[in-house]
Amino acid sequence: RLRDELAYLLATSDAAASLRQLDELGALERVLPEVIVMKKTAQSRPHHWNVFEHTLVLVERLEQMLEVLRGKDVRGNLPAPSHVWGDLERRLGPYRTDLTKHLATVLSDERTALETLKLAALLHDCGKPATLYVEEDGHTCFFGHDRVGAEMASARARTLRFANVEAERVWTIVAN
Repeated sequence: RLRDELAYLLATSDAAASLRQLDELGALERVLPEVIVMKKTAQSRPHHWNVFEHTLVLVERLEQMLEVLRGKDVRGNLPAPSHVWGDLERRLGPYRTDLTKHLATVLSDERTALETLKLAALLHDCGKPATLYVEEDGHTCFFGHDRVGAEMASARARTLRFANVEAERVWTIVAN
């Protein structure tokens, strides 16, 4: 049931807002316990947020990119110069049909590649707390967080009983 509800939430076009609400209610950490330590892990510049907030911002930006892919004009809603999103439209435009078709590919049951991509985005930095290293000058580093995170994200997907193909895809996205 947890898997299905999480997948349903990730399938929406505003999953980031729902994830924020779940977090405020204390429910997100029950589904994804990795969230607890992500909230406590600060990052050095150029990052502005802790690992968890950075992750939610990434999910928001991914959703905005998907809106661009769907042909919607999102420039007024973004904290970036409009030319950035215009460039994105020009670059994604030729691949719009193929990317849309790919993201709609059913991987297991009724879950698509889109939900798997958002799950990977949500867990993409879950390995950072375990690999935190603070240099003498105070700069934080996360050597190998991609591989550690890939294992953790894949394990979480399997614990939630996502299909092997979904867990493997999450591993691949997070590792790369």
